[in-house]
Amino acid sequence: MGIFIFPSATVQVMDEKKGYFNRHIKAMGVQNASFPMFVSSKVLEREKDHIEGFSPEVAWVTRA
Repeated sequence: MGIFIFPSATVQVMDEKKGYFNRHIKAMGVQNASFPMFVSSKVLEREKDHIEGFSPEVAWVTRA
């Protein structure tokens, strides 16, 4: 886990790919959906040692 920093050229390429993909799936009538990232409590708690003042403010999934 951590923070990724991408050079601006990389972000531009990712945006272009996303735009291309979105145009094509929308032309097929597909609707985009976003899903949260699931992280275990063990992994999340590890972050408090890396970032000063880190506060894990999350909604815990307890049943599925």
